[in-house]
Amino acid sequence: MDNLLQGLEPSLVWEIFEDISRIPRCSKNEEKIQEYLRKWAEEHNIFYKKDRIGNVLLTRKAAVGYENSPSLMLQAHQDMVCEKTPESRHNFKVDPIPIIVESGKVTANNTSLGADNGMGMALAMAILIDEKLVDNGKIEVYKTIDGELFEDEELAIKHERSVKKLIDRETKFKLNIDKIKAFHKPTLIIHAEFDHIIPFSDGEALYHASPSPDKAFLKIPGANHNDIFMRGPQEYLSAVKNMVDRVIKK
Repeated sequence: MDNLLQGLEPSLVWEIFEDISRIPRCSKNEEKIQEYLRKWAEEHNIFYKKDRIGNVLLTRKAAVGYENSPSLMLQAHQDMVCEKTPESRHNFKVDPIPIIVESGKVTANNTSLGADNGMGMALAMAILIDEKLVDNGKIEVYKTIDGELFEDEELAIKHERSVKKLIDRETKFKLNIDKIKAFHKPTLIIHAEFDHIIPFSDGEALYHASPSPDKAFLKIPGANHNDIFMRGPQEYLSAVKNMVDRVIKK
């Protein structure tokens, strides 16, 4: 499956996504992806920290002279939904995802692709090592296990400024609608039109409840929860890039 995605743009994002797709990472079995992240961070001189339950923090230092600039925080979860057709002999515990490219679309052979949230991880990691970034503040990427909450008190305290508006540690299961009302930073919400897990109306409600003066909402037409990126890859990537560019330049 080497270099199956070569030629797709942005090339760095797809290269990382293909690497991630080689690694078994069903929910509750994220140890191998955590080890991959550790080695990747070491290779690229990125700070790595893992808490006691497996959440990972990756940090790129601010550029010289930009230490006091606003930081950027990105988040993606490590695990994937592992589903396959009845005839598939794929073993999610050991086999890489059988990626195929058909008519310009990236999919998998009789299994789930893992773009949720492998693509989120790849996008964030590509930003961490983007050589074109020369005037950035600190960039932090949180790679969470399922549950998407940090349990390491030391990490939470150290990064309190960047997480306190997203996670109320005393009421960890606070509704998203309540969280976003307290978040005034730039906000991008991307939602699948036919999401069967999180209704499209929830995304619209979050957008309207957001007090951010810099917010954007993108609907991916025809998409469901697990194929949102494949249904609108260019729109998805463009929206993320536009938001990141605006935040970094502030």
